[in-house]
Amino acid sequence: MDKAIHRLIANAQKTIVVDAWSEDIYLFEEALLSAQERGITVVLIVLGPYRTALRNVYIHKRSTILEQDIGRKFSLLCDYRSALLGSFGGVTKQSALETDHPAVIEVLKNAFYHDLLMQHIEADFGPLLTEKYGEQYQKLLDFYLKEKGWDLK
Repeated sequence: MDKAIHRLIANAQKTIVVDAWSEDIYLFEEALLSAQERGITVVLIVLGPYRTALRNVYIHKRSTILEQDIGRKFSLLCDYRSALLGSFGGVTKQSALETDHPAVIEVLKNAFYHDLLMQHIEADFGPLLTEKYGEQYQKLLDFYLKEKGWDLK
């Protein structure tokens, strides 16, 4: 998996989007910094606090609401045409799926756009969102989990 991560990063020509837990960034941070130095736009969406020289970093608060034990998931999207999805740690073995399937690429692009939009919305309206929906959107999740009875876990 390590070789696949570094190969995809090394072969990127324009854009790299990484979504990963802060505990795992060290595994490929140097490769991302090298890509940034080559003029590649590198966007890091990180779960939990993390300090780095990467320029485009978006920090997500960690949510314990929908946590699963399967491991710390990550995605790597390069040039919006190749991707790696996987997990580190947890009860499953460390593994990843490499793909260039258009449907998977589109899902990752949509998740990235959603993350960017939510970063701005939460920065602008954070207290109002917390008042309306609770910490980490607990009231909103309770609506689906308890009132509607949906299994989201």
